[in-house]
Amino acid sequence: MLEIYALQQNKILTDKKFHSLLPYVSTEKKARINRYIQRPAAQQALMSDLLVRSIIHEKLSMKNSDIRFGQNEYGKPYLLGKDNFYFNLSHSGEWVVCAISDSVVGIDVEKIKPTDYNISKRFFSKDENDYLICQKEKQKLDTFYDLWTLKESYIKAVGKGLHMSLRDFSIVIYNGFIFLKHQIENHLFNFKQFSIDIRYKLSVCLGSEFRDEELSVISMPDFLNSIENKKRNGFAPVYN
Repeated sequence: MLEIYALQQNKILTDKKFHSLLPYVSTEKKARINRYIQRPAAQQALMSDLLVRSIIHEKLSMKNSDIRFGQNEYGKPYLLGKDNFYFNLSHSGEWVVCAISDSVVGIDVEKIKPTDYNISKRFFSKDENDYLICQKEKQKLDTFYDLWTLKESYIKAVGKGLHMSLRDFSIVIYNGFIFLKHQIENHLFNFKQFSIDIRYKLSVCLGSEFRDEELSVISMPDFLNSIENKKRNGFAPVYN
């Protein structure tokens, strides 16, 4: 099982709306959000937390005030008390995405923008760099972000974050198939890419086979309306 939720937050909330939503995340999260100097970054962090909380509330019938998150030794968050519920978040530009599954999952979204390809020498394996160099110029940028998001999704699925080197493993893209070479973990991982916006790349790494996956694209007005509806059904402020 895999469900992906993609929230397009293409407008800045009013101060009144922004502050009205803050009570629905934890005290620790609120403090982190308030440390952001720029509002877009603060809003991204707030929407990310609200998105996963609203999903948990709906899917697991949990009260928002009962939702608690822990972290593994590398800092990857998980839902306390639910061993078979996995989630992962990512955000870039105007998109916030969340993947939930009954197996380990990693997701990464990145906005496609001009880049210095020399960065690939630092973060891509030799095989990946060779593959990138072979691409036609007009395909090179897309290929760069394909590889980048796929690699990030794997690292996030494994749950070791920056404690893993991006150069220690290779993503292979061949005839429409994506697979892992020199994998770090002794576990089967599968990859798939999804389209939400031609200006972005979205990749998912899953610790099981892809089957019956669902992608839901949510507008900001619809999401805010859903939060208001949930407030009437147990989605209460958090006091911890």
